[in-house]
Amino acid sequence: MYSPRLLLFCAGLAVTGLLYAQNIGINTTGATPNASAMLDVVSTDRGMLIPRMTAAQRLAIAAPATGLLVFQINASTPIPANQFWYYDGTDWKPLFSDRVGWSIWGNGGTNAAINFLGTTDNIGLRIRTNNAPRFEFTTTGALQAIGNGTAAAPAYSWTTDPDIGLFRQGANTLGFSTAGAERMRLFADGRVTINSATPNNSRLYVIGTGNTAGIFSGLNVSPGFAVWGSNDNNTGTGIAGRGQNPVGGTTYLVNGSGGAFSARTNGILAFYDSPGNGTGVVIQDDYNVQWDVGAYTGIYYKIIGTGLVSTIVHDLENQRVVMVAPEAPEALFQDHGFGQLENGKANIYLDPVLTKNILVDEDHPLAVLIQLEGACNGVYVTNKSASGFEVVEQMDGTSNAPFTWFITATRAGETVSGPAGVREVSYTGRFNPAPALQQRVSLPNTD
Repeated sequence: MYSPRLLLFCAGLAVTGLLYAQNIGINTTGATPNASAMLDVVSTDRGMLIPRMTAAQRLAIAAPATGLLVFQINASTPIPANQFWYYDGTDWKPLFSDRVGWSIWGNGGTNAAINFLGTTDNIGLRIRTNNAPRFEFTTTGALQAIGNGTAAAPAYSWTTDPDIGLFRQGANTLGFSTAGAERMRLFADGRVTINSATPNNSRLYVIGTGNTAGIFSGLNVSPGFAVWGSNDNNTGTGIAGRGQNPVGGTTYLVNGSGGAFSARTNGILAFYDSPGNGTGVVIQDDYNVQWDVGAYTGIYYKIIGTGLVSTIVHDLENQRVVMVAPEAPEALFQDHGFGQLENGKANIYLDPVLTKNILVDEDHPLAVLIQLEGACNGVYVTNKSASGFEVVEQMDGTSNAPFTWFITATRAGETVSGPAGVREVSYTGRFNPAPALQQRVSLPNTD
């Protein structure tokens, strides 16, 4: 006879037997569970549902076991709702939340005020590649490279330009490279070299390569300096430079100077292109005295300034002594020569190069001095021109006396031309105005 109670009792026995088996399989095929699993759930159209609860319900679980897993349906700031939580034996932790880990596919919805990549304790953060440490963010906020890097592979560079950047060249020495070659080096004592690994004794040591300049330009400000060298040592030199690979290297004064420049053929080039007045080199002292070298004031001057035009010779003891040149209020050319009367007359012809460069006219006559060196009735000079003059013995004399002649003439003007055009220069003035004393300022000592 059919009895529902008997059927229910038999089913209970069957379930009890399953619960005490070594593992349990849940499926629709009757397949034996995997021996390595206590619970083997197999389905192609359904999943496994973890207990769902609120944060308060999760926290109310008494003595949660380590590894206990629940699905929380509301938020626990900053963790959003609908996240898995597990108990680690001490605290509840969110599992697989986009708020507690950075995804290798990127993260969205971040807030810079609360989201970050880093540490919350006093330990730095290291970055590795190929399991080797590369960079570290320190607890003081510094970014430090672990390796030195090289000129060809600097520690800091760009993905599109990996051989340009900065690297640690050596102890307390920083290097900068472009195109895989070191271009600048900063030393621990403050010295800087460009295109050189040798610091020399200068704060800034620059070597030009090929057709490039050592230092090309500076700030376009007032006052503006392309190069500013300061050396406050009592025997120091402000700027030293060399070009054309001089045999003796860089030469400087033992007592120091503002600048020292050495080359094989041209020590210094001073160029200016002003259409008006200008000077190649201006020299001043602290007594408001000025010398202009290579000046143009309507007239070209080699050197114009206070003092004497002089040269140096050696005396009988081979000591250096000074000889001074005479000066005049106007631009004059002089020459001298020797002649001899023939039957009381002599024609003197000036050097054609001199003739080309002197001005002889009514306002600028040729001055001639004759020094007789033999007996005669005396002489006078006539027929003077830029080409020469005639010497005639007085009282129709017919002697053949020798003589020495000296002439002085006004320098002729000249026409100069160049990329800027044509300039006419006249030398006929007397006591021409001198160049204005240029204003100067002093910069403070900086070291």
